[in-house]
Amino acid sequence: GMRPMTVEVQALVTQAGGPAFVGRRTVDGIAPNRILLILAVLQKRCGISFSRQDVYVNVVGGISLKSSKQDSTSSDLAVAVALVSSLVDIAVKNDIAFVGEIGLLGELRPVASIEKRINEARR
Repeated sequence: GMRPMTVEVQALVTQAGGPAFVGRRTVDGIAPNRILLILAVLQKRCGISFSRQDVYVNVVGGISLKSSKQDSTSSDLAVAVALVSSLVDIAVKNDIAFVGEIGLLGELRPVASIEKRINEARR
């Protein structure tokens, strides 16, 4: 079986170099296409643009969330919060956990084993 585990997702958003420069995307631990999807949803559904920003996303400890679809999509909300937090320079409290898949319409979609995930986050 699979046991949920709590991971830390970090994001750094910085101004890209030059006025016409399109921002770079550097990702470690999460599928790069998933990051692009989350950025697109934030822009289209929330009006938050990262087009002139360099975006760096990292899962702490070298953990990879790319191994299964379930793991890679359940961290969408955590990634989105980390991105916006870095963009607006407001830290997220370290006693809050985020879990949820973000759909193309911007909706939060259910994830498997939510009770187990909540219990693990409380530990």
